[in-house]
Amino acid sequence: MFNRNTYFNSRGDGHPVLEIIPPAPAEGEAFSIPRLFVPLRHSHLTGTITGSLADLSLKQSFRFDSEENPSIVEAVYRFPLPGDGAVTGVKVCFGEVEISTTLKARQEADKEYAEARQSGKQAILLTRETPDVFSLAVHGIKPGETVEIETSFLQITRSENPGWSLRIPLTTAPRYVRRDESGQRQANGQPLMLLRDPGHRFSMQIDIEGYYDVTAGSVALETVHTGNHTTVRLANSPILPDRDLLLQWQARESSEQPELHVLSWQDPEDSMAYFIASVQTPAAPANKGIPREIILLVDHSGSMSGAKWAAADWAVKSFLNQLQEDDLFTLGVFHDYTTWWSDHPRLASSSNVSQAAVFLDENRNSGGTELGVALEQALSMTRTGGKVTRHVLLITDAEVTDSGRILALTDSEQEQDLQRRISVLCIDSAPNALLANEIADRSGGISCFLTSNPNEEDISSALDNILEAFTRPVYADAILEVESSGLEASRQAILESSESGWSAIDIGDIRSASRQIVCGRFPGQNRKQVNFELNATGLKVPLKMVCDLHDTPGGSPAFKALFGAGRLLILEQLQSFGLDRNEIEKILKRLNYNLDRLIEGTAGKKKRYAENQGQELIKALRELLVNESLRYGLLCSETAFTAIRSEAGARAEYTVAVPGAWPEGWEIPGHFRSMARAGGGSGARPLMASPMSAPPGPAQHVNNVIQKKFDFFAGSIAMPNARRPVPNRNACAPPPSLLREEMSESSFNPRHAGSPAPPSAAPGRRSLSRGELLVFSGIVRLKNGEIIMFDSGQDITRPDGWEELPGKLVFKGLSLEFQGKAPEPRTLDRRTSILLYCGDEQVPASRIRLSDLIHQSGRRPLNISWSKGQLLKLLLEDPSGQMEGVEITIRLEW
Repeated sequence: MFNRNTYFNSRGDGHPVLEIIPPAPAEGEAFSIPRLFVPLRHSHLTGTITGSLADLSLKQSFRFDSEENPSIVEAVYRFPLPGDGAVTGVKVCFGEVEISTTLKARQEADKEYAEARQSGKQAILLTRETPDVFSLAVHGIKPGETVEIETSFLQITRSENPGWSLRIPLTTAPRYVRRDESGQRQANGQPLMLLRDPGHRFSMQIDIEGYYDVTAGSVALETVHTGNHTTVRLANSPILPDRDLLLQWQARESSEQPELHVLSWQDPEDSMAYFIASVQTPAAPANKGIPREIILLVDHSGSMSGAKWAAADWAVKSFLNQLQEDDLFTLGVFHDYTTWWSDHPRLASSSNVSQAAVFLDENRNSGGTELGVALEQALSMTRTGGKVTRHVLLITDAEVTDSGRILALTDSEQEQDLQRRISVLCIDSAPNALLANEIADRSGGISCFLTSNPNEEDISSALDNILEAFTRPVYADAILEVESSGLEASRQAILESSESGWSAIDIGDIRSASRQIVCGRFPGQNRKQVNFELNATGLKVPLKMVCDLHDTPGGSPAFKALFGAGRLLILEQLQSFGLDRNEIEKILKRLNYNLDRLIEGTAGKKKRYAENQGQELIKALRELLVNESLRYGLLCSETAFTAIRSEAGARAEYTVAVPGAWPEGWEIPGHFRSMARAGGGSGARPLMASPMSAPPGPAQHVNNVIQKKFDFFAGSIAMPNARRPVPNRNACAPPPSLLREEMSESSFNPRHAGSPAPPSAAPGRRSLSRGELLVFSGIVRLKNGEIIMFDSGQDITRPDGWEELPGKLVFKGLSLEFQGKAPEPRTLDRRTSILLYCGDEQVPASRIRLSDLIHQSGRRPLNISWSKGQLLKLLLEDPSGQMEGVEITIRLEW
């Protein structure tokens, strides 16, 4: 059954859940339910990172033995790749035989693959459903034969305060689909099916030019240093691919002044000069910053329930308390609809901040994720004049498919005189990173990502740190000027320059310890040197650099591919619902295309009827996208990589859909627990989830095959009555953790549910925890500015209830009570904090400022996993001694 508020063609009384039902047994045959047959075994990522450029390859290995299945099969797999990357090529090996792939128009590739499939030839087809979701069809996998598909792609590393980061998605989460997106391609960017354990694993080895300490959250890494070179592997390889893999490393220390760096490469074929420019600012600039007008939008959809919701609300309140009185703000929460504290920004007075905090507590209802509607309302608000910077700050998981209209809003905002920058704080283990990054890149904002996994970090602490860094910008409205006409940027807007013969790119506002990266091109014919200059409000002296087009160390043909990837991304979004002809014409003109000429080239005589004109427009955009994709040699939604083996073979007897991993941290629907028997044995039903009205395959014939197998509207999936696979006793079945009976139904929060969230979704309610632990009660006596309030590793009296704690739990909150009047939070030193150590005695799992804790009624949400035997320690850090002699009580909720 499907949730009507989540997917347009669904009933309104359920969660999107699918169940595999085996065919009825033949006469005399014993009834048994085979475990899921998964031919994909392994995915392995390799590549190199040089500066801001990552050159990577993902190798997927398919194999099964005759004991598992004696048949020749076709496998269909939907998987993610970075949406801002450039897919440049595919290699295919069927056993020892390598066959070459060709990039073709999608319709032509679909036809060739269908013919190869019909004639029994081994073949593959790789298509792009949305910029970050790909489909792979592999026909002719034989028992005992390994089939390897290696996909090469380029990506720009991103600035991650205080260093650099590379984000590789390993699974795809279901995304909210609006009713009016029916038939639109972006609605197809959904997983075919999901399992807690899909049966295949992931490993990695990446080389980084430079000597760095590289981290990856909760994933343990093994690093090997050889001179000025770092090799990074997964220490406990392989791993379950149930999240984004985020690599982070420290960049070199910047100088005390901002810096501008430019690398370029000139294409001998089109004489265009492609460049990557980076702007780096120091950590502690002298500039005190510029006042802000901030619109905060907080996601209260069903997918944000639990720890994400509680942490987001806590962080917003803390952020509001840090605003200065000449800042302006307003606050909105959104789900099916948007509710505003004020319909215009107001001064950040103590009274207004308090009222906004109360508003946030009172608005706890939940529903879908109408992010675009909320953003449009925010951008339509009255704009504050004068010398202020204007920002929209989104806190969300961005799990929507409505990217075309959302990015159209972002693009149109660039044309406003008093432009608002849009920043995104994205919370999830498998977020819609492409949408978050595109919103920020196009508007001159920033994007940050946080996991909701309690084993990785306390989400409230991480949000605190990011919002603390989201300070006033030190430079506003920065523009990069280039001594050339005809300048183009892959994502940012082009502005008019004050000087003749120059062009400019809008970079946005720049904060301390940040790095902005711009990819672009300009005509380089008969040019030897080109001047670059950065100007911004607050920058006393422009940053200048002369770029030598004929001798630029570090330049690469990859610059052209990355520029082309950005160009294809914009052209794909023109096909999304919600853009009229005038809007499309304006965007194409900015990209140096003439719409009338494009239509004349594809349709001939101009049509008079609106229906025919619409078809002309669609055809012209499709052909433009195909031509540009083939020109750059990059995969897009209207092209495909295909490879067909010339030797004849045998047709696959059936098609197998390969599942992805259920994103780590997502709650398990109660329907799963009620439909399956505990234990996951051969009698248990393998359970999968998919939100699609029909699972769009990589080609139409694949769609037809899958649709015959998956009867979504009946609430079940029936395997075909053709030859059945031999039961696979070693392949993946749902682990017992998926089928736990002891989990209470109240702990389940349906994603994007249309009804109000259950009690567990509301922060501060007692149902968030199953108990509490008194860890300190007494008078604070400081020693060297601190006091250890509890330490499980020392001979300190353990509190009542310590021995009764479960062997494994998640701490959900910390509460503080004063035996007397609490101090005034604005008078407290902001360094005064409670530090909670869990497992690691060097790095605290959570740092909680006392001023924030008092501001928010003495309770702080947590999301920290702990097991018996691990260290648990609480320490009060008070450098100013303001808490000396104060009597307090502290409890942990679990």
